[in-house]
Amino acid sequence: MNKHLSILLLFLALTMSAQAEISRIEHRNNFYHIYNEKGREAKAVSDRIGTLVGHGSSFFIVRKNNFYMLHDEQGRLCKTLSTSIGDIIAVSGTTFTVRTKSGFVSVYNSKGEKVKQ
Repeated sequence: MNKHLSILLLFLALTMSAQAEISRIEHRNNFYHIYNEKGREAKAVSDRIGTLVGHGSSFFIVRKNNFYMLHDEQGRLCKTLSTSIGDIIAVSGTTFTVRTKSGFVSVYNSKGEKVKQ
């Protein structure tokens, strides 16, 4: 019994940690097509969500009106940030970089939290 429980727990842990990574996003026919690390299309989301700013390995950012919206690899909205934080100048891995109007540079994680500098 304990052996089966251990195997089940190990399987669940591996399954939950196996998140697909974004390898690329293509804009076609009014949709953003999100591709995983195996080159397979994982999801397609309407481009009505906004204009694609960039993507990292586990998230992507779109801009709509005065907001940046952070989405996960399945296209689910995770966080909304005001564009008053500055201009996004780079998106890579699990972070993105913002240049403020005063010229300072800040780094945020994929959850929209400012990384301590």
